[in-house]
Amino acid sequence: MSSSHVDLGRGSLKLMGKRCSCVWPPPSTLSTNDDTKIPHKQKKKQAPRRNERTPRSAPRISDEQRGLVGSRIFVSNANAAKDPELLRDLDVTAVISVGGGTGSNSSGVQDFLHFGIKDSIATSYLSVFEKSAEFARPIIAQRRNILIHCQAGMHRSPAVAASLLIRFAELSATDAVDCIRTARTVAEFSSHIRDELFLYEEVVLRMLACQL
Repeated sequence: MSSSHVDLGRGSLKLMGKRCSCVWPPPSTLSTNDDTKIPHKQKKKQAPRRNERTPRSAPRISDEQRGLVGSRIFVSNANAAKDPELLRDLDVTAVISVGGGTGSNSSGVQDFLHFGIKDSIATSYLSVFEKSAEFARPIIAQRRNILIHCQAGMHRSPAVAASLLIRFAELSATDAVDCIRTARTVAEFSSHIRDELFLYEEVVLRMLACQL
């Protein structure tokens, strides 16, 4: 069992439920509520509820891009990461924790990485993105499943998940964000996090260019 820890500060977001979102592979673009199956009923258009986010459209992803990431990548919160039965059901054998404190492999997964970073505009994510990619590379190659979590599963863990899609699925930062938001509607990407993802996209593009 391997375990790594990088202490970069603390985080403090309120715990939410344990719902895990599978952000990769992306969900099918085919609607499960096809109105053509009910020709005599016209679906009533409902106004969005207060504070309800408009669902994002999944970006167009080629078969080649889909094949670049062999793992299923889940995003959730600290509650989910503490539930061994849930992790077993999802066949998760690796966890990236992006929360406060020292972090511990309480779930007993095979591989564990922790970043103690604040949910703040002062946080630099670039080193976190690269260390996460180094950690995830052999796991993805072995087609094992990864859970990425922070305290609430809204900011830090979606950011790290998006960085893995930029690195391994070769998505643009914009497409990676849209992919995460499509699968996990509670995910929020601040302008600071988006800027960090755009910078990381440039780093990855330079890295790929050097490999040509």
